[in-house]
Order: sequence, then C-alpha cells, then structure tokens
Amino acid sequence: MSQFSDNFIAYGKEPSFEFTFDAVASQCFGTYWNDPEGHQIKKPSVEFLLEHLADFDPFKACVCAVIVGSCVENGFQSAKLDLILRFCKRISDLLLDLSDDEPSLESNPDGYRAYMGYYFMIQSTMAVATRDKTQRLTLADYREKFEQLSDHFDKYQYLTRVLDLCDEEKLVVIDVEHTRAWECTVQHVENNFSLLSLLQLAFHHAGILKEMHVDYKYCEDTDLYVHNRFDYGKKLSKDSDMAVFGFHTAHACVGGQFVNNPVTMVFGDMQVQSLPEIDDYKIILIHRENMLNRSWDVNFLAPVHPYPQPEFNIIKELTKGEATDWLQRICDKYK
Repeated sequence: MSQFSDNFIAYGKEPSFEFTFDAVASQCFGTYWNDPEGHQIKKPSVEFLLEHLADFDPFKACVCAVIVGSCVENGFQSAKLDLILRFCKRISDLLLDLSDDEPSLESNPDGYRAYMGYYFMIQSTMAVATRDKTQRLTLADYREKFEQLSDHFDKYQYLTRVLDLCDEEKLVVIDVEHTRAWECTVQHVENNFSLLSLLQLAFHHAGILKEMHVDYKYCEDTDLYVHNRFDYGKKLSKDSDMAVFGFHTAHACVGGQFVNNPVTMVFGDMQVQSLPEIDDYKIILIHRENMLNRSWDVNFLAPVHPYPQPEFNIIKELTKGEATDWLQRICDKYK
C-alpha cells in the first residue's frame, strides 16, 4: 500500500483522545481517501477502510464505519460490506462488557471509545442492513443482545427495528361476509399497523373499497408517509389512521365458521412474519363490523430508515370458488 495508507493505519491504531467526528474524519479525508480530481471517495479506499475496521481504535473505527455507510447510501456496493456487520458485533460486545451506562476512559478505555462512537456504527449498520436481507440475517443471532443494549443505549432500538423489516411476504386477504379473496404481497414493513394502513390504501386505489360501499377517508399525507415518500419538512395533516374493517387472523375460524372475536384480531405492534399461514401465504380475514372502532397513531407508520420502500400489491382477485376453498382450508387447519 502507499505511504498514505501506511500512515493512516498507524493513525487508526493509535488510541484516540479526539472524540469528535470532525477530528477523525479530517484525518480520513485529508490523507488518503479523497480523489484530488473529483473529491469522491474511491472504491479501493472504502474497501481498505472496511478491511481495517477490526484493527483500529474503536472510536476511530466507528467514524470510518459511518463514512462507509455514507458511501453505501450513495450507491457504493461491495462484497466486503459484511465486514460492517462483524464490526457491529465487535462494538456491541464491548458495550455489553461495560459495568455502567457511562464508562470512563480510565476504567475501560476500549469500552469508553465504543460508547463514544457507537451511534456512528449503528448508522453504518443500518445503511447496509436495510438494503440486504442476507446481511440482516447475519445479525439475527445478536437480536437478544441488541434488545439488552437498547435498555441502556437508546439508539440500539433502531437495529432491532431493522431486524423486524419483512422482505416480500405473500398474503391472502379474505372478505368472510361475501366470500371474496385477493392474493397480495407486502414488503419492507416493520409492524402490522403499517401492513393494515397499506392494505386499506391499496384497496382504496384499486376501487375495492368503493365497490364495498366502505366509508374510507383518504389522506394523501398518510399515503406518502407509510410509503416512505413524505416530505419530512412538512407537518402531517392527520395524527392517526383508522381501520375500516375488523382485521383478524386465521384463528378467527372456529368450528367451521368465522367468529368476530377481539382475541383473534391482527395485533398492530406485531410483525407480518408472525401471522398464521397456509402454504407460505399469510392469512388476513376482513369483516365489515369493526367492533372496536380501531385507530392507531401515525408514529407507528414511521419508517426506520430512508431506504425501505413499503409496498402492498394486489396481485389478483381470486374466484368465488377459490375463496371458498381458502376458507375451507383455514377452517380445517385452525378449527
């Protein structure tokens, strides 16, 4: 490597007392990482950073990681991005070893450096993990640790939310009163509140709610917000969304018929992945009698990161015979 990179490795390994982003980033950008012609960080430079994260002082490594994350946000791709996830685990282990929430440099030097830089690490991890299901799965074995850490370091809640993101899931939505059913898909949602808001919007745009004579109050702000396209410089015109159906899981089929019971509702704070399924299709049963007059705060719809693009797609409406068959299969399995 060049003299520049040798100098940077030496700088990175030297324990830091400069616990500010600017102090460390100026070293990163001021020595090796800038392209003097275009002021763009070169791919070999970013990969060099990734390869040496494990060698650097924890705080400096966190700053280097967030620089990599910024490059990922701007389209950088590399087979070496899994090194960010390994680094995330390293910093998390250092924080788990701390005896208190605010360590001192004297009592735990590496823990203190990790504590000072961990939010940079989380930003870089989110940049990678929101874009790649495979990368998210590599963090799944640390979920318990992330939940434990979030009790003391609040930014860790973002990592657990990223792990809750669903990739494409297949659904069958069934109107149990009129034996109608739709095959659908949903992606990039964290919880069932988002799922239900997206479902209602999709049914609205497809004209299905109008066909059903359902009184739905469309709100463009909610539409943009739940799809992660809202201008966050504006104020939302509504602070809640309201259910126009009773939404139930397959467990609402009892003794061969639908039973409108609050125990079988689709609970909003749970994940799509938790819904009962048949042959890889998650099941949602809808009923016109919205017995609990449900609504939920729009904050439940807030995307965890700018990258995910939540979508609910209606693939096709099934025939009445297919809808009847689905109901029978549900009753047979969940009786």
